[in-house]
Amino acid sequence: MPRSLNGPVDPTGQGVSMSRKLFTIVAALVIALLPVGAIAQTGPGTIAGVVKDSTGGTIPGAQVKVVNETTNASVDFVTNADGS
Repeated sequence: MPRSLNGPVDPTGQGVSMSRKLFTIVAALVIALLPVGAIAQTGPGTIAGVVKDSTGGTIPGAQVKVVNETTNASVDFVTNADGS
């Protein structure tokens, strides 16, 4: 197969090699599917933990504030007897 300075010559004479067409199709599919993954990452989440003092003891009745830094929405909680 003759070669040009830019790579192999297309034997079909159509100007675009089969591998370039395949690459274009795969790249288009990847780009098209990226937003689906981003959408799947939204929605409610869960926060779990235990509030402890410097000695490692739990702190029942501690006031906890959770803030969404994007929307500035917040929710206040009070820990239970286990500090969670």
